[in-house]
Amino acid sequence: MSLILDTAAAVGVLFVLAAVGWLLAWRRQLVAASLPLLSLLALDVALACSVFASILERFDPAARPDWWTLPLWWLGFTALSGLATLPAAWLAGGRLWREFAVCLFYPNAVFVPLAILTQTQGPDSPLLPDLFLLTLFFPAFFFGTAPLWFRPVRIRAAAAKFRHPVTLATVAALVLKLAGAAPAVPRVLIGATRQLGLMSVPLLMIVIGAKLRLDAQSAARRPPPWKQIAAFVLVKNVLFPAAALLLLRRLQLDSGLALLLYLQAAAPPITSAPVIVERAGGDSAAANQLLVASFLASGLTLPLGLWLL
Repeated sequence: MSLILDTAAAVGVLFVLAAVGWLLAWRRQLVAASLPLLSLLALDVALACSVFASILERFDPAARPDWWTLPLWWLGFTALSGLATLPAAWLAGGRLWREFAVCLFYPNAVFVPLAILTQTQGPDSPLLPDLFLLTLFFPAFFFGTAPLWFRPVRIRAAAAKFRHPVTLATVAALVLKLAGAAPAVPRVLIGATRQLGLMSVPLLMIVIGAKLRLDAQSAARRPPPWKQIAAFVLVKNVLFPAAALLLLRRLQLDSGLALLLYLQAAAPPITSAPVIVERAGGDSAAANQLLVASFLASGLTLPLGLWLL
């Protein structure tokens, strides 16, 4: 029961943050014109700083010589997810298949597992460094590939997507650690990037909550795509985690790695998905609705799935 309550509390934190954004928009203290700037601050600045500080502080290649195997496990997980995402999005997404695919393919790879691990195992959980190593290249992969679902681009233009600040921060921090130059980085710089990084998820959830309120009060809004929302919750919150449970049982992995991989499969979509969808010219309102529905369902499915695991 304690595990179920702690996991539900970790997901509830995100609900509260989104409610703050909804309330600010309802009181007209947060307007539509300010949301792009807040999104830019959350994604291009705060998240890049969070990744940079996390790698410098938590990644120790000497203490974990097999660290390189964790990103390979993530790569295998991502490949399997991609194979499952394409048919699911085509069959269930309808006209929203691209928004469906982005929200299905890119999980909340870091924050939700981080919140659950700290709630259930404490802030000094031995799995926290492994989580950051497992998802080492996820931010770069997400920002580099997510826009490609909406418009085909040339190879040179696609490569340019990987010059996102999060990608550059990942590469810079990794090079510093592997070269042994991390001690030369001033502690004040690491502390500043860590503090900026703490803003990323709260800002994103506030933006999402505000967008939900603004979409709801728009005179031109469409009825929610209930069919796609129900299909998305079924696939993302039930079928993906169930398939992961069956696969992990057959693989007989170390319990810590199995837990981290399961959280990747069972976590709701990454919170920045609606922002990226909007930047790419997609239907951000529909992406918001898919995201919120999955988060609401995860309050039940995540605790149950962890109990079964």
